[in-house]
Amino acid sequence: MKNSKNLITYLTFWRGEFADNYTAFPRLYKALVENNVFFEEKDNCLSVTFYVKNDIQQKWIEVNHYDDFVEKLLAFTDNVFVELNIVSEDDLPMT
Repeated sequence: MKNSKNLITYLTFWRGEFADNYTAFPRLYKALVENNVFFEEKDNCLSVTFYVKNDIQQKWIEVNHYDDFVEKLLAFTDNVFVELNIVSEDDLPMT
């Protein structure tokens, strides 16, 4: 994989430059800078898993911002594909 970025670089981008695109949406911006997000690179694919607080927030992001998220991530990464998973904490098993 050419010029693979490390995971700290992705997190810094996500919480900074990427999140700054959404300051007009205060709740989304706050989620981007505060919620858990995980990155994994494999076979020219960047996999991103972003956790949100509830199903309503998950659906809203998927409907209104999913394509934009993927486009911005593709522009930043050297990978050929981006897999974006938005997961509601409501869907996580109770521990």
